[in-house]
Amino acid sequence: MELVTTYSTTDAEAQPSPDSLEMQYEQERGKPMPSKNHAILQMEIGFELKTQYGNQYDIFPELSLDLTSGKAVPDLCIYEKTPRNWQVDVVKTKEAPLLAIEILSPKQNFNDIVDKMNNIYFPAGMKSVWVVLPPAESIMVFKPNEKTKTYNEGILNDAASGFELNLDKIFI
Repeated sequence: MELVTTYSTTDAEAQPSPDSLEMQYEQERGKPMPSKNHAILQMEIGFELKTQYGNQYDIFPELSLDLTSGKAVPDLCIYEKTPRNWQVDVVKTKEAPLLAIEILSPKQNFNDIVDKMNNIYFPAGMKSVWVVLPPAESIMVFKPNEKTKTYNEGILNDAASGFELNLDKIFI
């Protein structure tokens, strides 16, 4: 499936090229444009977390964080549930989430995610970060100053954040 962008202008030179759209996306979010597998996993993981924890927690895709330690846009993040206010919106959240989930994109450097964890997420007080590796069908759970655990089947149990995820429902 290919996404097509249309423009109402007749000036062909005013239409951005696909490369410039990708660069704009990457500059805005600080990470590469996602792929089809990335999108599938973001939806599957978000759905499972929403199904399991939706009464207690808010699960956000692509929420802009403006933390004291830096800016980031995790693929998914989880917060304590808050009342809705449709008249007031928040563009950048200053509070660290309980959990951030990063899904490795085909053009993304793994070390960039590790740097983001060590320089932005953990200094902001996060106790764990999940990194999803689509080609390996696995999720790595990172915690500050602890050994990383990798899960590729069964139940991912993250005691630091208190969240679990059945990987047999994700990598299907």
